[in-house]
Amino acid sequence: MQSFFPIGEQAHWHKRIETTDSIMQWLFDPVSLTAKLKQISSQFKLEILGETWFKPGEFDGLNFDEPTLVREVLLYCQNQPWVFAHSQIPESTIAAGNQSLSQLGEQPLGEMIFRHPNIRRQTIEVAEFDSLTQVYKLAGQVSKSDLPDVLFGRRSLFKLADKPLTVSEIFLADCNFYHE
Repeated sequence: MQSFFPIGEQAHWHKRIETTDSIMQWLFDPVSLTAKLKQISSQFKLEILGETWFKPGEFDGLNFDEPTLVREVLLYCQNQPWVFAHSQIPESTIAAGNQSLSQLGEQPLGEMIFRHPNIRRQTIEVAEFDSLTQVYKLAGQVSKSDLPDVLFGRRSLFKLADKPLTVSEIFLADCNFYHE
């Protein structure tokens, strides 16, 4: 597979989009997506696509104006890639006693942050990813199913004890809601 890292999360993010009720339920579900996927699949797997630090100006897609740890992974259910996840954790968030966020290895970020007693999801934004986006191109390489016209994703701003981080989750073509 050709490496695209960092793929990014560039899209037109909105508070709402027009799609099916089933897809909307996934996009706005407040629970941990990792926990939901593990509940659905007896064969959950995480594949790290890349993880590195970027300073402002080094990567156009930074959400924060400070050095930021960017991590991109694929989440698999039943040996199929269901989700591309892109997270950004600013240096100030890690320095505020959250060093474990920079040492996740194969552990899903969702498992770590949803166990934290001071985590709060501030917002969920949603977007469509068409054939011109890097995420869609990645999906074309990894998905076993035919690609729909657009992929759907969500971006959450979390506050961990008042320190920010963002998590974007784009649902790939093998995700079951495209086939319902």
